Amino acid sequence: MPLFNIKTAFFKAPKYQRFNFIPRYYDPDREEFEKRVRMAEMESKLENTEEQLRKLKIKNSFKRAREKSMSLNAKHEIKKSRIRFAIILAILVATAAWIIFSV
Repeated sequence: MPLFNIKTAFFKAPKYQRFNFIPRYYDPDREEFEKRVRMAEMESKLENTEEQLRKLKIKNSFKRAREKSMSLNAKHEIKKSRIRFAIILAILVATAAWIIFSV
């Protein structure tokens, strides 16, 4: 039995750690569906006046319109950033070609 084991002197065995991580999932389509189901249930269960239901529908339609306009603005911003990227890339390629071929 050797007094000095080379493997244990230079290499330590890894100590494994366990993490109790529970992933969370978010589905915006499902959230919208559940919201509409809740609204339909409220319409069927509530014995409120027509005016209160009309206010609820108007409020939700404004929310949907705002969310849709936000997504249109985001698409416009993405398009602008792609154009900006293409221009910068073209300038860099032209500069690189000028440096390479001027030598």
